[in-house]
Amino acid sequence: MDLEQALRNHWANSVALSSLVPVDRVFTGAAQPEAQLPCVSLNVNREDTVVQTSHNLVYRIRVIWEIAAKTFEQARSVGQIIRTEYHQQTFSTGSEEALWLRFLECQDERTEDWFWKERLIFSGLAVFSAST
Repeated sequence: MDLEQALRNHWANSVALSSLVPVDRVFTGAAQPEAQLPCVSLNVNREDTVVQTSHNLVYRIRVIWEIAAKTFEQARSVGQIIRTEYHQQTFSTGSEEALWLRFLECQDERTEDWFWKERLIFSGLAVFSAST
């Protein structure tokens, strides 16, 4: 299991999140164009390495959630629950662990096809264990 899957599993196990957006409408990478709204895309990007030892690699990560919704209020309510559920949380995959995930910023926009998008950006550290 990778870090994206661990974040999706948390979504699936959260009544608050899955009641607003079922996990089958949470996509890794870009959302599917035909997806029913609201839907969410998830991107986890590894950034620079912070520390490397013989057993561990610690690097910065950026987690971006992008919500597509019919109304601003719908996008905002999903975004608020994402902030509550993921801010200052730890997620483990067995060989990789995201530590100190924290909310950085929120960006809202209205698209050309009159939908709302809310983009939530989180930052954190991840530890990859080379010994497992």
